[in-house]
Amino acid sequence: MSLTQRTSDDIVLHVSNQTITNGSCYYRNWNRTGVRVAGSSFGLFGTSLKYFQLPTDISIDNFYNVYISDTFNNRIVLWKQNANIGQLIVGDNILGGNLPNQLNNPNGIYLDEINQHLYVCDSSNYRIQKYSLIQTSLPLNGTTIIDVSANKSAYQYGYCQSVYYDRQNNDLYVLDISNSRVLLYRNGTTDNPLQIAGGNNGAGETLSDLYNPVGFYVDQNLTVYIADKYNHRIVKWIKNSQQGILVAGGTGQGSLKNQLNYPGGVYVDETDGGTIYIADSYNQRIQQWLVNSTEGRTIAGSENGTAGMYLNQFNVPAKIKFDKDFNLYVIDANNVRILKFNLLHNGYGCH
Repeated sequence: MSLTQRTSDDIVLHVSNQTITNGSCYYRNWNRTGVRVAGSSFGLFGTSLKYFQLPTDISIDNFYNVYISDTFNNRIVLWKQNANIGQLIVGDNILGGNLPNQLNNPNGIYLDEINQHLYVCDSSNYRIQKYSLIQTSLPLNGTTIIDVSANKSAYQYGYCQSVYYDRQNNDLYVLDISNSRVLLYRNGTTDNPLQIAGGNNGAGETLSDLYNPVGFYVDQNLTVYIADKYNHRIVKWIKNSQQGILVAGGTGQGSLKNQLNYPGGVYVDETDGGTIYIADSYNQRIQQWLVNSTEGRTIAGSENGTAGMYLNQFNVPAKIKFDKDFNLYVIDANNVRILKFNLLHNGYGCH
């Protein structure tokens, strides 16, 4: 599949590359003041479709509409571009449930825009739900494609935190935070997944382990980049490898440029060789980390770890995504809102 055919969660853009050998070179810059595109202006939470209880993941389509997993409201909502209220997509009961149109603590979502399918980690129901967005009746009825609620064996997952669907191979990747691992369900199978990252000794600190991973990104080579939250690092697991490779952080918990503090989300720009973007959650910042760099730079949020409610601040940025124009979207979890940071230019700068 060509790059131009990848859309939504895995969309990438063609930009010119230049190799500069002296210093660090950054290719993009964003407005440091965000625009609220969903949720409260004042940090309010609630059950109204104007608010969230706990936003945990987002997907953005090619029309700039944002799908949001609202975990504690047990629903998926759609905020259309320039809307001032969300639209209920999945979840007909705020209290949760296990019917086809209900959810119980949903977390990760993945939008397959080409096939018009939405995949949802229905975490407390221990299942993965698949929804056709072509349906006209809302809330949508889902199809359970993986269900381990009756048998949470060593070969099954515990609490699903993130999900990714590989269209080319019909494979499903599941981030199992309970067992600190990533599982691969091959070619539409629902049993006996492959353990492809972590999980060898439960939670751990070595490069063969993960410790409460909460977000991941799967690139075109099927390398999995993982936000290894409690190890304060980003690691990548190349296909068929036995351990990860450290690519960001891993120098202890902290706020220095070479450190991370409970990172929650990761995104990889595959057009420029693999620049990594990180939701450095407890440092209240978004970091851009160049390939083979030993430190990152802050592109949004605080330079000193200060939380806040202004549009240039975060209170635990949890996940990040980009739209087709490479504008940055951030789940500002404790401010219960989604912020958008507009791309200023695609140029480069070196120092």
